Amino acid sequence: MSDGAFESLVEAWRRARPELALALPYLRGAERQPRLALACLEQQWLETTYGVAENEVAAAKLGWWLEELEAARLGRARHPFTQVLFADDRARSLQMSLWQAPIQAALRLRDTPGGAADLAAQQARDAPLHEALARLETALWFGPGAPAGRAAAASGLGHRLAALARLPEAPHAGAGPLPMNLLARHQLQLGALAQDDPLLAAAVRDQLDALDCAWTRAQKLVGPLSLLRALAERADRRLLRQARRDRQPLRRLSLGPRRAGLGDALAAWRLARAVRGGALDNRRH
Repeated sequence: MSDGAFESLVEAWRRARPELALALPYLRGAERQPRLALACLEQQWLETTYGVAENEVAAAKLGWWLEELEAARLGRARHPFTQVLFADDRARSLQMSLWQAPIQAALRLRDTPGGAADLAAQQARDAPLHEALARLETALWFGPGAPAGRAAAASGLGHRLAALARLPEAPHAGAGPLPMNLLARHQLQLGALAQDDPLLAAAVRDQLDALDCAWTRAQKLVGPLSLLRALAERADRRLLRQARRDRQPLRRLSLGPRRAGLGDALAAWRLARAVRGGALDNRRH
């Protein structure tokens, strides 16, 4: 594997999640490449799980990753991300079941019937995938004994926010960005969602309120957050608050996090220090 191939893939990840690029100055030494590789890998798995419309195509892509992980375990990794990860002692020491669990959960999720009564049901549907991702991520950053409850909640809620932002493009995706209780409350039909409909804006704002409450509860869960997860959560919660205040919440969500400024850079520095010192681990409070 050439460093150029790996760095070009990381650059694609950085363009997709510019708010996470603030972490790059604090990812140094031998841990830098494995942590970036896992973040990029998680993004690819999530894009396949939630973004590929055809079940057969998604299953083939996810199945390829299962084969690639087995090849990597045997020292025959082909993809730049698995080559980096399985050259790292900590990553290579993790049980293969930790690596396989997110893909297996993604395959099961693709087979799960759509439709969810409320946000809690949406979270329950998503939970096995985001819990598996969080266990893997937390083990790589903090060791296999670290609890992953808080990271799993942040991952799942971040996905729900992203799904809501994509609602105008894919109203039928997965279990639906809006749960059934809000569709019924606001008398909305999935096949006829107009972005400028005030009833849709009200439903979106109700979902944002529910997400905000769920995120407040998630802050009390046990477990550390990686620097990348902490930055993602900070950006997601800020976007959520901005969208709740906007007259057109969907339009604000679709724009994504605003360009990072000096305050964001300072926050990244503080989060990096907190991660190193264990301050983002609720076990220490």
